[in-house]
Amino acid sequence: MGDPDDEEEEDQSMFNFDVEPQEDEDEGRNDDGYVSWSRKRDDSKVVREIFWAHPDSVKLSNIFPIVLVMDNTYKTNKYRQPLFEIVGMTSTELTFAVAFAYMESEQTDNFCWVLEKLKELFVKKDLCPRVILTDRDLALMKAIEIVFPRSINLLCRFHINKNVSAKCKQYVVNNMQKTIDTLWMEVVWASDEVEYDQLLHQLERACVDFSGFINYVKYTWLTPHRQRFVGAWINRVLHLGNTTTNRVESAHWKLKQMLGNSICDMVKCWEVMNNNFRLQLRNIRASFQKSFYEVEHAHISPFYGNLRGLVSRATLRRIVEELLRVDYVGTNRKLTMDVEIEVDADGGSKVDMNCAIDELWKRFRSLDVVGKRALRSRVCELAYPTMTSLCPPPEKLKTKRGVKKKGKKPV
Repeated sequence: MGDPDDEEEEDQSMFNFDVEPQEDEDEGRNDDGYVSWSRKRDDSKVVREIFWAHPDSVKLSNIFPIVLVMDNTYKTNKYRQPLFEIVGMTSTELTFAVAFAYMESEQTDNFCWVLEKLKELFVKKDLCPRVILTDRDLALMKAIEIVFPRSINLLCRFHINKNVSAKCKQYVVNNMQKTIDTLWMEVVWASDEVEYDQLLHQLERACVDFSGFINYVKYTWLTPHRQRFVGAWINRVLHLGNTTTNRVESAHWKLKQMLGNSICDMVKCWEVMNNNFRLQLRNIRASFQKSFYEVEHAHISPFYGNLRGLVSRATLRRIVEELLRVDYVGTNRKLTMDVEIEVDADGGSKVDMNCAIDELWKRFRSLDVVGKRALRSRVCELAYPTMTSLCPPPEKLKTKRGVKKKGKKPV
C-alpha cells in the first residue's frame, strides 16, 4: 500500500488494448474509445488506481443521473485489488455500468480520487446524482460527502436488516426473535416521523430485557443513519424504488460468472467488462424500441394518449400504480358522492345515490387489480359518455366481395 504523502501522477488516456477485433453492428466500429485516468506510485510505473468508463456509459450517465449505486467487489484479478463498480438505472429500469475502478486501498483518499473522476464525466458542472446508494462504508460515505455534497447518500436496507437479524439471534432468546424482527421491520418501513416514534417505543418496550440488542440498533443504525434508510425520511427522496444495492450486487455476480476465475490480469478483466457492457447496451436499446412501438394493455386508455411513445413503459406502469393508489386513498378516507337526482319535478320526489355509491365502493374494494380496472372502465363509460378507449381500424378491410370484370354487368 502506498503512503498517502507519496507524490501522485495522473494520466488521462484512452484504453487501446490489442484485443481480437469484434464486430459491433450497432456502432460499426472496433475502437471503443474508453475514457480513463490512472494514478501511479511515486515516480515508478506501478499503478495505484485506475478508472475507466465507456463513452456510451458517459452518455447514459448524463441522461439518467438521478440514482447511482456503488460497491466494491473482490477476487476479480490476480493483483487482489478491489474492483469498485458504479451502476445507474435507465428510464426502462435496466441497469447499466457507469464506470469501474481498481483501487489500491479502500480509504477516503482513494474513494475521493475515484469520485472526482466520476464527477468529470458529467457534462454540466452543476449536474450530479440526486441519490447515491451504498453500504455502510464510512470511508466511502465521507468521500461522497466531500465530492458530492448535494447528493443524498442512502444505505442498503437489505444489508442493514441482515446485520440486525444476526444481532437479534445473538442477543435475543429464541421465542422472542420473530416478534422483535417484525417490530424492527415496522420501524424501518414507518411512513412518517410520528409513526416512527411510536413503533420505536414499541420496540424498546419489547427489548427491555435485551439491552445489548436495542443499544446496537439505536447507536449503530438509527441515531446516526435513520435518515438514510428509514421510510419516514427516504420516502421524501426520489430514489425511484432503489433502497438496496441489489443492482450493483447483481452486476458483480454476472461479471464474475463471465470472468470464470480470480487470476485474470487487467486486460482480460477489461475485455470481459467491455463485452458485458455491449450486452447491456443492446438490451437497453431494445427496451427503448419497445417503449416507442409497443403498447401494454393497461395503457390503451385515452388517458395515456399524450404519453405513449414519449415516456417509457416502466414510467407508464408507475402512473398506473399511482392511479390505483388514488383509488385506495379515496376509499380509505371514505370519500363518497353526495348526489341526489330529481326524477319527478311535479311530485318533488328525489333519488338518493349515497347507498348505491357505498355499495359500489364495497364492490370495488373486494375485487383484484384486473376486476378493479374492468369496473372502473364501466363507470367511466357512464361518467364520460363522449369518450371511449376503442380505436378505429388502422386501414380499410379487404372483403370477400368479387372484383367486377370490365364489360359485364351484374345480373
